[in-house]
Amino acid sequence: MLGAPEDAPFDRILVSAGAEHLPPTLPAQLGEGGILVIPVAQQMRRILRWGDALEQTVHGAYLFVPLIEDPP
Repeated sequence: MLGAPEDAPFDRILVSAGAEHLPPTLPAQLGEGGILVIPVAQQMRRILRWGDALEQTVHGAYLFVPLIEDPP
């Protein structure tokens, strides 16, 4: 769920479990021009990072197993 911040930045991150909301820790690990693909609320999202800006597009409805968040 939290990715691997110690190894960031990444060019690509692919999440294969459905999240209820976009975990903020994942886009933060993208490098310039990096892409995150993640199912959020049963919709496939593609997030592209340019500097501090995130460009998000939606690509259809999907069902995935739930993303289990680690307890705090």
